[in-house]
Amino acid sequence: MTRPLPLHPGGLAHVMPQPVEPFPNARPPRNARALVLSLARGDKPLPVADHALLLCDRPGGTHPDAVRACEALTEVRGDPARLKPRTGVACTLQYDPVTVTASGIWNSRFIRFERTYGSPCALRAATGGVFALGGDLRRPGVEWNTPDGVETLPGPSVGTFPGPIRRPGS
Repeated sequence: MTRPLPLHPGGLAHVMPQPVEPFPNARPPRNARALVLSLARGDKPLPVADHALLLCDRPGGTHPDAVRACEALTEVRGDPARLKPRTGVACTLQYDPVTVTASGIWNSRFIRFERTYGSPCALRAATGGVFALGGDLRRPGVEWNTPDGVETLPGPSVGTFPGPIRRPGS
């Protein structure tokens, strides 16, 4: 049913009915554990480079390793800020920031997390596989720490110049 709404003196228009009011005192399901995770290059959460839905009631969703991610988050009651950094990981000091977010519900609590890390290596060291969403954040020519040692993707060498360095007047 529509009701008339005056647009200007003497004119009428029809509009949609009033929106349905949400249930009073609505709360998330008691044991729901679901997060939307996102990852962006740079120090802002947008534009998103990769994202995933992580369901942990029964591990699933679109996360590539939901079982491990859910195990890690279960240990910290769904709060990514409380994840324990991995020990023994050495990252280069090259600044290549990535920003991650997590939004959702964990056991009747709303979760909202956002943090910027100095590099993809620092992200993985701090959060393990929780934000390993399947995209390859490595850039050519940059060292990347792996469990088997340091790997360098093919590409331009870091710190090389296109030719010999010449001093002015030489």
